[in-house]
Amino acid sequence: MFKLSDQPTEKQGSNRFLPWAVFTLMLALMIFYLTREKELFSALLRVSLFSLAGLFLIQCLFNAATGLMLRELSRFFGVRLTVLEWYGLPAVTTMGNYLTPVSGGLVARAVYLKQRYGLSYPRFLALLSSGYLVNFLVISAFGVFIALVRHGRDTRILPLGLFFLAALVVILFLLHRPIPLPDGEGRVQRFLRDVTSGWPLLKSRGSLIGKLIGLSLVNILLGGGSLWLAFDALGMPIPGVDAILLSLCQAFSLLVSITPGNLGLQEWIVSLSSGLLGYGLGAGLLAALLVRAVTVLFILSQGPLFSYLLSKELAAARNLGRGEDGGGTIEKRLFP
Repeated sequence: MFKLSDQPTEKQGSNRFLPWAVFTLMLALMIFYLTREKELFSALLRVSLFSLAGLFLIQCLFNAATGLMLRELSRFFGVRLTVLEWYGLPAVTTMGNYLTPVSGGLVARAVYLKQRYGLSYPRFLALLSSGYLVNFLVISAFGVFIALVRHGRDTRILPLGLFFLAALVVILFLLHRPIPLPDGEGRVQRFLRDVTSGWPLLKSRGSLIGKLIGLSLVNILLGGGSLWLAFDALGMPIPGVDAILLSLCQAFSLLVSITPGNLGLQEWIVSLSSGLLGYGLGAGLLAALLVRAVTVLFILSQGPLFSYLLSKELAAARNLGRGEDGGGTIEKRLFP
């Protein structure tokens, strides 16, 4: 899924400006909107420390669930990660995605596993891509289910229901009849090629798929709980089922990683979905911004910490002769 090269190409260098340009535009739109809705913005100042602590705890649990997915996928290759690794690597991944727009955190994770355990990039990324597809399969199916349940009370849910249904059909098609693609360096092409090679490995392990589905459901509930608490903290409570639906829309923003950490894009997707459900664009935007603020706090507190601890873990393994040298330059750049 990722091409690890020693030197960035001219095309890669020219594309570095685009994510920041998009982020600047998104940020300008948010500031413009919030300055016109001063009453909404003032709600942020009334958020209690108790609510912030609850959101931070949910972020920690979400990181743990993501780490458990990584642990189960690594076990497929006979790699047993320690608690420090399976909890710390997702935190470093999230930090890396904020620093590098095109999923730099995932590359950092793959590099660590290569350096520490000799796990090959192509095999791991292929299996990881298939794992992501299973995650989005669960998200899509859950979205269709909620849309069907809620449709009888509110027809405004229909567009979202159709979106999740279309996503579900596409994912099922990819899993059963992967599309043969020509060679190319496009992100979509690389992802689909990885799924094509990784899914045959994954589908032979029914127990692993079952665990991934279960952890995906946990993440869905945590995402919904985070937005539910955010709306409530702003004095704009919404039903839990609608909070889950908004979190499902938010999750799909990860497919379009244009800006670092999807900054701006994710917030606008929640805002538009909130408006579609009748809660208003501003309420959705503020709730998403509150969740984002806590996420950044999580990154600042745990990303550098686990980057340091994992660097020491890697150095200790090499001193004992257990690590595999797969490129010290990349290691030092990602785990200084």
